[in-house]
Order: sequence, then structure tokens, then C-alpha cells
Amino acid sequence: TCRSLYIATQTLVFDSMFSYIKDKLEVVPHLEDWKKEMDATQTITFSPSPQSYIKLVLEHLLALPQLLEQADQQQLPSPDPASLLPENVDLDLEFFIEPTNSEMVEAKTEKEQSKGFAVEWISVVARATVSLYLQKILEIKSLSDIGAAQLAVDIKHLFNFVSILGESD
Repeated sequence: TCRSLYIATQTLVFDSMFSYIKDKLEVVPHLEDWKKEMDATQTITFSPSPQSYIKLVLEHLLALPQLLEQADQQQLPSPDPASLLPENVDLDLEFFIEPTNSEMVEAKTEKEQSKGFAVEWISVVARATVSLYLQKILEIKSLSDIGAAQLAVDIKHLFNFVSILGESD
């Protein structure tokens, strides 16, 4: 049916945008930086800038608008987030579920209706990124004080970026 094809197409688009992020976040629970300890002669040292994995994720998210710009100009339909939930990412469904078409028409403000294709897709990918990142953080087995400080820097950079996108809820 058309709906099945629509969902399959959206899933393919989502997977193509999200697979890179998923690969980069896969290393999070296994990074040695989380276990770094200091001895009595050292002061706490961690990088005030994010680690490479989070920089790569942010660079990828920053590249998405350019990749989606052409599709946005063609006024293609926005994604259906509920149909894009990756099987291996346990996302909070309420975070994604949108109202029915009639509820949407009534509830959407003029600002929301002006959102373009690219903004909608970036929002979906950003939400999935945050959810997966939180899952990977929970998989960290050991976290030293230095590791916790570095993790805080990494989290701050991702959440600052996502809040700029307007996805801070």
C-alpha cells in the first residue's frame, strides 16, 4: 500500500541520516577516558572541549540542513516520527507521537506550520540522538571523577546544540 511505501521510505531516510550517529555513539560505554584517575601529585585534568566522538556527531548534525535543503525546496512531506523508531533504540514514544491529522490541523500554530521538511527531519534525528546517547551513558560501567567531568563537557555540548534546534523539552 501507499502507507507502507511511505513508511519504508521514511525509515530508509532516517536510517541513512542516523546510522553514522549510531556508529559514533557505540563507543561511548567503552571509552577509557571514563576510568582516568589522578594520583596525589596531579591536578584534575580533563579537556574542556568535547571528545572526538561527540564532535563528529555534532558535525554530522550540522551537515544535515545542507543535505536536506534541496528536498525542503521541493516541499516534500515531513517525517512521521512514530514510524521511524529504530528497533534497537528504546525511545520514549510520547516524545515522538504526533496527534491525528484533524488534531494536528487544529493544534498547529502558524509558526509550527511554517516548519520546513529539513527542520522536521533534523528534529527527529536530534531527538533520536539524545535518546541513544542517554542509553549509551547508562551503559558506562565505571566513571571516575575525571571521567565524570569529561562526560559533563560532552553532554553539555550535545544538549547546547540540541537546545539551539529547539528540542530542549
